[in-house]
Amino acid sequence: MKQPDFRMSGLMPLAHRMYEEVSELVEGKYTVVFPEWGRGPFGVAQHIRGLENLLMDMVLRPEWTHRLLRFVTDARKAWVEERARFLQRPVDKGNLYNDEVNCPTLSPQQYEEFVLPYEKELCAFHGGISYWHSCGNTTKLLESIRKIPSIDMFHIGPWTDLQETRRVFGQNTALEKCLMPTADVQMVSPEKMDQKLEYIRSILDGTAYTVRADALQVMRSVREEVEKVKQWVEIAERRLNNRTRIAHA
Repeated sequence: MKQPDFRMSGLMPLAHRMYEEVSELVEGKYTVVFPEWGRGPFGVAQHIRGLENLLMDMVLRPEWTHRLLRFVTDARKAWVEERARFLQRPVDKGNLYNDEVNCPTLSPQQYEEFVLPYEKELCAFHGGISYWHSCGNTTKLLESIRKIPSIDMFHIGPWTDLQETRRVFGQNTALEKCLMPTADVQMVSPEKMDQKLEYIRSILDGTAYTVRADALQVMRSVREEVEKVKQWVEIAERRLNNRTRIAHA
């Protein structure tokens, strides 16, 4: 696989034109954000090969799998460098959106071999990782992920163990605790909401953290769901006592 060059591919000029045209249309009333590459190398490789094929590649063709991940990582770096040149700014800290990275999809050994080296490389390239995200269960991967030298914020999905994450990351990394939208917000009583938030507070107090409720879908009516969100925000503000930013969407 050759080193990708987006300057020659025609893809980056198309992105440039879209950015410039949208910027003209909004006439300075809004900030137009140039697309960034946020997906991690393993996630992009999965979209190229398909999950089942990629998992079999890791077992049956490990050298080829590394060539694919090398290609994806180099493609991201080329994109980011060209983006920085176009915007006339330094390369920013990177994000790693990694829903595909979780257990049991990957074992800790597979993460160490096929994912971690490329994420560490991107951390060095970007000058740090601003946000590492996976909605999946990353409990068994935490010690390995911690080997990435600089992560500003780490996402704790609904299935990831809160206490273990606090132990591994709680000293110098901000934590984003994401709730289960149905079981923690939409389908529970105010008392259950309060208990859940108190549990989170009791574990994460003393760290830099935020609590996030998102991915909410309309299950009854829009009015009822909006009222439920308002109820959750009220309880969260009282229970967390403004010790953390409360995020909801």
